[in-house]
Amino acid sequence: MRTNRRECMSVIKQNDLIESVSEAFVRINRMCPVDYEHALRAAVRTEQNPKRRETVQKYLSQCLSERKYGELIASEPDMAVVFMRIGQDVRWSGFTGTLQEAVSEGIGRACAEFALCGGDREETPPTSRFATGRAVPVFIHWSLVPGEQLQITVATRSGEAESKTRLLMKTPQESLADCVLKQMNDFKEVFPVPIVLGVGVGGTSESAVLTARECLNDSLNMDELLDRGPQTFVENLRTEIFRRFNEFSRDADCFVSRTRLLDVKIRLQADCYPISPVCLMLETGIPRRLRFVLDGTGPVFF
Repeated sequence: MRTNRRECMSVIKQNDLIESVSEAFVRINRMCPVDYEHALRAAVRTEQNPKRRETVQKYLSQCLSERKYGELIASEPDMAVVFMRIGQDVRWSGFTGTLQEAVSEGIGRACAEFALCGGDREETPPTSRFATGRAVPVFIHWSLVPGEQLQITVATRSGEAESKTRLLMKTPQESLADCVLKQMNDFKEVFPVPIVLGVGVGGTSESAVLTARECLNDSLNMDELLDRGPQTFVENLRTEIFRRFNEFSRDADCFVSRTRLLDVKIRLQADCYPISPVCLMLETGIPRRLRFVLDGTGPVFF
């Protein structure tokens, strides 16, 4: 008997998408990821710099409090970033607007639940969250993949982290590790928080930025990588940058002396130029991210 292909396709309903995105956004602002907590514990065990250890311990205490009480301890997110991997066989049902509008509605409902939109709405610049009518601006990236599921990653970004983003061009004479560390040393601000570094290399300038942001959604596993040893070119780069950055020792007001690098994520893309674009993007403080899948069976609850 021949199966009707249309009957096998997943049907994603608008309300299921909105409800799932809303639940995910509330969840990530109430509890830190388990892999981040493990990275903090590893940093406390190995960090020799007293100032760095004190900073890491502070964030570990916050993570433990969130896990114990399940209360909203996170600071107000400045923006939401959503990555969607859409199966080519997915069907849609009940949508009264666009896919982007449905995702934005889910984020908006979550913001209303814990009152993220506050402050004075008067005399704000035209790009502010108040002028745009959104409690938290939402930025969505999507790609088509084989299958009949919808994979969604919901994350937050802070303005502080965004202000540290760097895009540069690496010449063939420079090593990638030297290029990255030079940029990080150029920061002049005191930045006493644990950080995760995402690096996108190659392709076009815009694709380097996007891959740097996307790789920050990956789980932190530097302690496992150091235990077993690097086995690939990218893993060697990750461990080299991690070790060289954390071994720096400078004056109290220097960026590297007060900041613990927890992990380095790197993604390479092919290019045909002698000069490659390199984007550095930081995750500052507790990362807020969650990945889930919709398969047409209803909303996802956490």
